Amino acid sequence: MNYSETNYRKIGIITAVAIAIAAMMVPGASLASTAYAHGGKISHSGNVHQSVSHSNSITSSNSGSGGSSDASINSQSNSASNSADVHIHNGGHDKKSGGSGSYDKKGDNKKGDSVSHSGNVHQDITQSNSISASNSGSGGSATADLNTQTNTATNTADVHIHNGGNNGGGQVWSGDSSGGSSISHSGNVHQSIDQSNSITATNTGSGGSATADLNAQTNTATNTADVNIHNHGDGSISHSGNVDQSIIQSHDISSTNSPPPTLLTCLTGVVCSSADASLNSQSNNATNSADVSISNH
Repeated sequence: MNYSETNYRKIGIITAVAIAIAAMMVPGASLASTAYAHGGKISHSGNVHQSVSHSNSITSSNSGSGGSSDASINSQSNSASNSADVHIHNGGHDKKSGGSGSYDKKGDNKKGDSVSHSGNVHQDITQSNSISASNSGSGGSATADLNTQTNTATNTADVHIHNGGNNGGGQVWSGDSSGGSSISHSGNVHQSIDQSNSITATNTGSGGSATADLNAQTNTATNTADVNIHNHGDGSISHSGNVDQSIIQSHDISSTNSPPPTLLTCLTGVVCSSADASLNSQSNNATNSADVSISNH
């Protein structure tokens, strides 16, 4: 039988395919000498900025003689919550046989490149309540009684940065690379809460009065940060995993009476006006909590 050059070429191709199929049927055998699960560079990514601003204001004023200004039995309430859940994973995952039936192969590269300026969280909450009553007329009054002001704020940040490979418990081969490169300026958390309440009664009229009684002011603030940074390899970790938490809370209740002096006052010393700020309740409750874990293998 005569074989042409074309026939020889076909036989060669068929033989090569047969050898490849046979090789794949042998456990642990592979035609590929290197399998890459390399993670590229991550930069300026996965950053979160959250901001909430609340403000309530109630104002009452009177300037006529014999009149009154009343800002009483009011309720002001602010509630705000910021929540951030950030997960950054750079690098490959290879699994032992079970799901896909494949094994880790010698020469696998699961290295993660650098992570920079990523996974940072910035959270701000500002809340304020204001109630005021003012009177400037003679014989009048300014009243701000029985008011309730409440602020509640919560910032929560959960940040995980993992750089480098994880073979899922598979075979570890000599010379394999699962290292993570550097992590810098990443996984930083800033949380800030500013809360204020103000109740004011002011009288400037002759023979008048100012009262700010039986008011309740409450501030509750919580900052919680959970930061986990893991770098597998010989890469450095710098300016990362820092947590800055700040809570500012303030209450103010004031009653002011400052009428001009009358002839009777000058002659007898009798003051016919008054200022009263009694039986008020003020409460602040603040919690900062940070759990930071940084590991560099």
